[in-house]
Amino acid sequence: METTDEITELSSKDEPRLKPIDNPTGIKLKLAYWFTKKKLGKVITPVKVVQARMPETLSLSQKLMNIEHNLSLSDELIFYIKSYVATLNGCSFCVDIAKADAQENIDISKYKQLLNYQSSDIFDKAEKAALQYVEQA
Repeated sequence: METTDEITELSSKDEPRLKPIDNPTGIKLKLAYWFTKKKLGKVITPVKVVQARMPETLSLSQKLMNIEHNLSLSDELIFYIKSYVATLNGCSFCVDIAKADAQENIDISKYKQLLNYQSSDIFDKAEKAALQYVEQA
């Protein structure tokens, strides 16, 4: 299986299919860009590419964040699930965000074992079960 660095390297060579929209015209998108920049320090590519073309996904994204906030899973396990799925899907943007978050909030040695979670003693049974579930889903 490829490592996250290999996946990032492979996908970073590709040209984007859709160019980011840097200057939205609608008020809803302008607000979304403003809030994103305020919260994250910049307007991230998914907002410029996906949500700029399909503004209805803004409310869907908000609903998903609300659901995630109310989950009974630990923040750490949610992080590992997101990171693992991003890696499996080859989303270099998602992997990069996960790596940055891992360096700030998560045990980096455990994160580095993510692709080998099944044979690693660092993951407990619940974490292994969750990762195995999302791998098969």
